[in-house]
Amino acid sequence: MSVEHVAAMNGLLAGSPEVREMCARLARDYLVTYLLSDGPGGEPVAWRMELERLHGVRVALGLASQPADVTIRGDYAAMVRAAQAARAGRLPETGAAIEGDPAVVGQVAQVLAAARAAATVDVEFPA
Repeated sequence: MSVEHVAAMNGLLAGSPEVREMCARLARDYLVTYLLSDGPGGEPVAWRMELERLHGVRVALGLASQPADVTIRGDYAAMVRAAQAARAGRLPETGAAIEGDPAVVGQVAQVLAAARAAATVDVEFPA
């Protein structure tokens, strides 16, 4: 993801009443981190989604200074294929490992799904 991609996603998220309403109903704020191996140039790729009751969902590049409530680990190419499948209306297979308290995972799953739907930006992913 580029800085421009993140800015576009955050603009769409800020304009989504559904995402903001879902976040307002959360028990507390949550942090979800994505850690992907073998990104462009063989480098790892990290980004985070901050789910805040007051502000909704925000996406940021890199890791946060505090530990994540949920961490999604996987392969960059597999995640790209999953994103492309989801955009095409197919069920995505990521092979990703989801780490964190299963109760938290359940609490944030619907918000993450709504955020993905609201903030999908057509992009060409680097191989």
